Amino acid sequence: MVRKQVKVSAPGSVMLMGEHAVLRGKPALVAAVNGRVTVAVLPRDDDRVHIESEIGQYGKPWCNVKIEPPFEFVLAAVLDLGGGRGLDIQVQSSFSS
Repeated sequence: MVRKQVKVSAPGSVMLMGEHAVLRGKPALVAAVNGRVTVAVLPRDDDRVHIESEIGQYGKPWCNVKIEPPFEFVLAAVLDLGGGRGLDIQVQSSFSS
């Protein structure tokens, strides 16, 4: 199997006012911050999902993966991908956890 790493990075932002307003379809005041989050994903040769981050580590076979803290957002994305393929996921952030 050819193992090709995918790496993405996103700038940070902060919602200064209006977080609850956004939930009701109203505007909010948002600002960019000087920081980024980077995620690297590499397919594995087995069925295990492994996450490494400053907030901890996670490792389970695909059949046991469920959305749980502290990796709710990452695991939701993994489950949305489907397929049962093993993944190594590394999350790096210039923000404090």
